[in-house]
Amino acid sequence: MRVCILLLILYFYWYEQTQLRRQKIFYVTNPWNWLQNLSMVLAALTICQHTLEHEGHPQLVVLLSSISSFLIVISSFYWAQLFRNTSLYVTMIKVTFYDIRYFILMVVLVITSFAVAIYIVDNKQRQLFEDGLLDGDYEFMQDEKTPVEFLDAWVTQYLLMLGEFEIFEVDSDHYE
Repeated sequence: MRVCILLLILYFYWYEQTQLRRQKIFYVTNPWNWLQNLSMVLAALTICQHTLEHEGHPQLVVLLSSISSFLIVISSFYWAQLFRNTSLYVTMIKVTFYDIRYFILMVVLVITSFAVAIYIVDNKQRQLFEDGLLDGDYEFMQDEKTPVEFLDAWVTQYLLMLGEFEIFEVDSDHYE
């Protein structure tokens, strides 16, 4: 099955490269082509990483496959523009995202600023704990959700922003 999917990915990649040769600069300036190529590359990487499961990072497979699946679903919006019944809704979604772009930028900046603080504090405490300078059991603020430490801090801050306060396992007897 994996070989069949890889062959289909290679075929579609060849087709995209053919379009690139024909359209040249117009192909590169279209963001939908970037999404299509990125989703194909991530899907191929996911299959290769999953095949070499014993050597790879299992969380990396989950991360790559989730990003690839997300990009494939997003690219379905491009195809929805072709139909009269759905093109109005796609246009409304695009206009809405265009209108809130500065708000999204501010949210990303706020999450990133808190993630930087958590990343610095947690890494310093982790270093002190590993050097034996902190006593007791220490639970790190960042769970290993991704193979990238800063991305772990960012995801933790994003979940806290959404109200997910049960990220850290807190002993309720300690606070009574």
